[in-house]
This record gives sequence, structure tokens and C-alpha cells, in this order.
Amino acid sequence: MMRARFYIRCMDLDNSSGRPGLKRELGFFGASMMGVGSIVGTRIFVSVGFVVAIAGPATLLAIVISAAVAVSLLITALTL
Repeated sequence: MMRARFYIRCMDLDNSSGRPGLKRELGFFGASMMGVGSIVGTRIFVSVGFVVAIAGPATLLAIVISAAVAVSLLITALTL
């Protein structure tokens, strides 16, 4: 139900072609978040490249250990 409301709200029914479609609208906040997401995503791939150069075949183990540390910190933060 919520998805249908969002879709209807995003529809541009008053365009000149007469065909319904999504609005082409990107504000400052959306553009900023898109830029931040691109930077963070690129950094993740670059970091994995550095880890592969250092750890070699143990890269998967290094990622699993870092994920375990991140989850433990998350659980600790949630209990506060």
C-alpha cells in the first residue's frame, strides 16, 4: 500500500507527451547523497584492492574478521 502511494505521488501526469512517467527531479540533497554514495562505494572497492595486495588469499578471512568486529561494536552500541 505504501509503495503504491509513493509511486502515484512520483508520477508526472501533467507532462506534455500525455504519457505517465516518473518526474525528472533531482534536488541539492539528492545530488549530494548521490555523490557521497559514489565516493563511499568507490572507497570500498579501492580498499578491497589494497587488502588483496597485502593479505593475498586471506582476503576473505580479513573481511570476515572485520565484519565480526563491526557487528560486535554495533551490538555494544545498541545496548547503551
